[in-house]
Amino acid sequence: MNINDVLKEYRTVEEKNIVITDPNGNLLYKSEKMDIRTDIVLNKIRSLTGLYNKGKYMALKNADFGKPESIAIFNFDVNNLKHINDNYGHEYGDALIIKAAKSIDAVTSENVYGFRMGGDEYVMVAVNVSPEEVRQIQTDWKAALDRLNEEDKEMFCLMACGVSYGSGDYDYDELYEHADKFMYENKKALKADNITSHIVS
Repeated sequence: MNINDVLKEYRTVEEKNIVITDPNGNLLYKSEKMDIRTDIVLNKIRSLTGLYNKGKYMALKNADFGKPESIAIFNFDVNNLKHINDNYGHEYGDALIIKAAKSIDAVTSENVYGFRMGGDEYVMVAVNVSPEEVRQIQTDWKAALDRLNEEDKEMFCLMACGVSYGSGDYDYDELYEHADKFMYENKKALKADNITSHIVS
């Protein structure tokens, strides 16, 4: 199996070795040195979710995402992941992570990038988009998550989302902070309404 076809990335760092296996435990890649080339390979690998990892996000961020004229940042958080991991096991937690990420992957395109940052945190960045297009992306994402929940009724996935938009002379880090703030406000509102991810019994 070619490493570029790997559906799921498992990364184990032991001293100077990096080992990647597929979900069945088959060895796909082993590096004797943790060098720059190895990091590039790892950062290009997409997970089972179809999203890029945090390393890829940082690489694009450092390149200013190509310096677009406008940009939108979507910050996501999967509600109740820790509770599901602790009470039902990581198999269910992983399924929740995958469903959440698939909802984001459903709306990615040549100018919309999706990233799993780790744990229950995700980011989506859309470049050279109008405010109307940003609203449509968010609407399409919500519809994708609803569809995934309808297709798999065993687990209900709920995600908090915050969005910020800038054009012209914008500050990316400031926009990110705004998106993060809006996401946490959304998370609190959902919690107040007693709506969260859960296993359907």
